[in-house]
Amino acid sequence: VAEFHILYTPGDGIGSEIVGEGRRVIEAIGKRFGHRFSAEEALIGAGAIETFGIEITDDVITRAQKADAILLGACGISGGEPVNGRHPE
Repeated sequence: VAEFHILYTPGDGIGSEIVGEGRRVIEAIGKRFGHRFSAEEALIGAGAIETFGIEITDDVITRAQKADAILLGACGISGGEPVNGRHPE
């Protein structure tokens, strides 16, 4: 049985919806083909700027490097206005 570690990064706006649906697809693949998935979620984009003052932290980059796969949601906000002076894209 194959086992994979996935890092989910929902991002901003519709990114969280897309990542949520992608997660459902991955879970269905696991059930259908007998794969196992471990998962964790990380904050990127505008949410990360609001929380940490930066679009993506070094911790998230390290976690992404260790993951077998990353499901990355869209980053950025409608109108393209900066968040705390930074662009989430």
